[in-house]
Amino acid sequence: MGNEESSTGGRDSHTVSSLGDYSNRGSFGSAFNAAHKAGGSGHTFTYQGKLYNTNCADGGDYRKTPDTRTVIQHQVHEFGHNVNAHLKDDLGINALDKIPFYGRDKSWSSDIDRQRSEYHRREAEKKSKK
Repeated sequence: MGNEESSTGGRDSHTVSSLGDYSNRGSFGSAFNAAHKAGGSGHTFTYQGKLYNTNCADGGDYRKTPDTRTVIQHQVHEFGHNVNAHLKDDLGINALDKIPFYGRDKSWSSDIDRQRSEYHRREAEKKSKK
């Protein structure tokens, strides 16, 4: 459960958390439970500066709400977040944050875009294996 994968903070998919930082949850157990409920198995989260996975010893997926998006929908979202991170990092443009059909009026960092991109990559991979 939650075996450490890496403690480095790079930008490739092996060091980018797909669910974010759960250090504010107190104990590791609370952090693991919250991260697993959010993403199920096959994801990563950060706890006190280290990267852990959300896999359970029994192989179960106990997420709170299943993600019902298709492989194609995840791939489109992954691409969009990758483009948005690039636009922010290289051009200083927050172009995709405020697309009208998203119904959002806030911006987020390129790190969040990379996190969400990794989430969608992993979800597409899980769904394509079924």
